[in-house]
Amino acid sequence: MNAISAFANGTFDPGAFNTFEYGMNAFEMQYVYKSYKDAPLHPYVLKYWKARDVKKKIYDLGNHGRVYSVLSPLQAEMGRSYPVIYCYHDSSDDIFCAETYGYSDLIAKEKLICVYPEYHLKELKGLEDDFRYIMHQLEENGYAVDRERIYVTGFGYGASASAKLTVRLKDRLAGTGLVCGAHIFRGSELAGILKESVKESCPKQALICIGGKMDGKNIWPLEEEAYITTFNQWMLKFAQAENYQQISLARSQDIFHNSEDRVKREFGLDFDHTWMDYMEGTYWYCGQYENVSKMPVARFISVEGLPHIHCKNVAVQVWEYLKRFRRDPAFGTLEYIQEKETQQPF
Repeated sequence: MNAISAFANGTFDPGAFNTFEYGMNAFEMQYVYKSYKDAPLHPYVLKYWKARDVKKKIYDLGNHGRVYSVLSPLQAEMGRSYPVIYCYHDSSDDIFCAETYGYSDLIAKEKLICVYPEYHLKELKGLEDDFRYIMHQLEENGYAVDRERIYVTGFGYGASASAKLTVRLKDRLAGTGLVCGAHIFRGSELAGILKESVKESCPKQALICIGGKMDGKNIWPLEEEAYITTFNQWMLKFAQAENYQQISLARSQDIFHNSEDRVKREFGLDFDHTWMDYMEGTYWYCGQYENVSKMPVARFISVEGLPHIHCKNVAVQVWEYLKRFRRDPAFGTLEYIQEKETQQPF
């Protein structure tokens, strides 16, 4: 049984999934990995990325017996710095599979660098040290990093790593993407980290949480009071949405059963703004919390029919949201970049 079926909920139909546009896209994205996963630097792999104006390199992660891969524009522009997506793979994947999550396909068009680190799966230890080492080595190896625009994202268990790194390095990252992210609020890992940091000051954090409705690890609404408490803590301490009203389990269930808003019912959450998109032949339920000036602070997306896998627009949606944020490395403040590149204090 593969991870897609293993983590799917009880109504998932793998046969039907294979016939839908988003299903076919998901498998097409992983073709190069499935064909050459034991030869990550095979000439065909390098040719595959070169055809997309991307170069790929693999580096040792210090003396730890681990590695990380870096995918970047084939030809760097003189004098230009590049935002970084730092992506953690799921526990059933590896870094070479993570390269096919969709972010690498955005490199040439969006002018960014993607980093895929191996990490300690069991204990999630040393994440901060690894991050600092890799960021230092990137610059040592000639990558022009935009220090104001470093984003972390992760899939499944990698989302847990992303959330932990966000809490630990809250004044360094410009945004966080959690794919299959609902389980973050259910687990004890995030709850414990939040409890440890309760007395620490925290700059505002940008978050997008996205996953499939058929993903058995990405279940909404949150069905226990402890999970709701963790969600409230994140929204108050990290998202810092001025309009946010703490939600109770009873209120969440009331929204889930009775709200006239289809998206609010989907999550059991009382968003400030909701909408639906239709992409890759399926519906995307989108809700977000905003500050008083209508700037987004946290966005949540649920994809109809999608199990435990990326389709093309998952990475696109994560990037389209996160790229609007920048972190001042000197003061740690977060800024939101408007469409016309005008900045607003956030």
